[in-house]
Amino acid sequence: MAVALVVQMLDAGMHTELLAACSLLLLLPGLSLLLLGVERTRVIAFPLAFTVFALPIPLSFTEAIHWQLRLIVVKGIDIIVPMLGVPVFTQGTEVHVPRGVLLVADACSGFSTLYAAMAVACLVAYSANGRVRQLVVLVAAAPIAIASNVLRVSILVLLTQWRGPGILETPIHPISGLLTFALSLPIILWLGGDGRAPQPKTAPAV
Repeated sequence: MAVALVVQMLDAGMHTELLAACSLLLLLPGLSLLLLGVERTRVIAFPLAFTVFALPIPLSFTEAIHWQLRLIVVKGIDIIVPMLGVPVFTQGTEVHVPRGVLLVADACSGFSTLYAAMAVACLVAYSANGRVRQLVVLVAAAPIAIASNVLRVSILVLLTQWRGPGILETPIHPISGLLTFALSLPIILWLGGDGRAPQPKTAPAV
């Protein structure tokens, strides 16, 4: 708790917001140890560790991830779209089809889906039965999320060719973002489930 307060004091002068969030993550286990004791804190160790997903990711870090994900999306489009009879030419993060040029922007990188998939995968792996199943869930989460987003953007490219660029100005464009969650999250849940309810973890008696 003392370390958390020091970090919070530093952020009060630096205004990074990231340090303030880190101080909260340090404070929670400190309060748990103080109020609940070591044994009970050990029982809730995973929920406490899971709060790391509440940390804001530094912009410099997310920019690099967005760029790599955008390149992956473009490569996926370059493979999928021609298979359906639509000629496509890609250059950087631009996608050229006969009826227009599309830019795979940060919003289409799939970073949100990837982040959500990793968070859900951690929850599912925690409650899954067996180390192998837990490992499968954690390893498969990122590829599933990325593949779902590639499919989503490829569909948008095809719709642009078939219906014209105006299709991107309709609600179809933002709503299609839900497709990545609708595809990836159920698969992750399915991989982690085996039909048996996980045994609840109980705290020691008072």
